[in-house]
Amino acid sequence: MRIYSIAFIALAFALSACSGEQQKELSETGQPGSNIRQLPVPGKEFFMKYGTGAETDIRYLQTYFEEIGQREYDNKDSANWSQKFKGGISVVSKGARSGINTRITFPDYDKPEVLKFMQWFYTYSENGWNKDQTEYSPIEEGAGCYYKIQKDSLDHYVIDCYCGC
Repeated sequence: MRIYSIAFIALAFALSACSGEQQKELSETGQPGSNIRQLPVPGKEFFMKYGTGAETDIRYLQTYFEEIGQREYDNKDSANWSQKFKGGISVVSKGARSGINTRITFPDYDKPEVLKFMQWFYTYSENGWNKDQTEYSPIEEGAGCYYKIQKDSLDHYVIDCYCGC
């Protein structure tokens, strides 16, 4: 007679009581109701093609996530735009004379995934993290890019960024 672990028996029992979609979710995450996704890791080829300059973050989203519609521009100013991607990721950018505000929303992604995105696209020698890794800003006050990771009213993680002076 084989001895099965309690966890395995519990998982088997839970799977038998679930619908097909719920079974897939439970077997992949091990937790019912967990919809946490993982961001695709950009390969060396991606960075060779696009570099690490301006809008590499947007190129990543365009490469790894299907765009929903076209980038929508504010009729008054081409520096103000928004873009949606499959899976609910969205980008809203608003420009002004003193700088630009950008918000990237990551529904169904947890903070470690959002931190990975930050590391891939926003690592600067002149910036540093606060203790709880929710703010990444210039070490010396002044012009630069200021990032904040927080949750919005729908409990989605967002990166709010202000670059300017």
